[in-house]
Amino acid sequence: TDSPMGINLPTFPPPADADGPSGGKRQKYSVAKIDIARSKPEPCTVCAFAGWGLTSDAEGSEHSNVLLRLSMNIHCPDDCLYGRCGPKRNMFCAQHWDKRRSTGR
Repeated sequence: TDSPMGINLPTFPPPADADGPSGGKRQKYSVAKIDIARSKPEPCTVCAFAGWGLTSDAEGSEHSNVLLRLSMNIHCPDDCLYGRCGPKRNMFCAQHWDKRRSTGR
C-alpha cells in the first residue's frame, strides 16, 4: 500500500527487537512520531497509524515483519475509545494520549 508521502510502507525492514528496526538500518529508514493527540478527533476525521505491531493480542506474540499501517475513520468522537483497552506492558496506545509506553528496561 502506498502512503500519502509516496513511500511504500511494507518495504521497511523487520524489527530486530521490540523497539523497531535494527541499529544498522536506522540511518537509512526512519519513522517519526509526529505528535501525541491532546483531544478527541472531530467527526469525519481519518486517523492513520504506522508501526510494527504484534501479530496477535496474545501476550508474547511476535512482531510483524513489515511496517503496517492502520487507517481509521472517526465518525463520532467516542469511536477512538472503541478498544477500551487497559494499560499493557510494552505498548504505546496511539488512540489514547494519556497512555505511555512502558519500556520495562
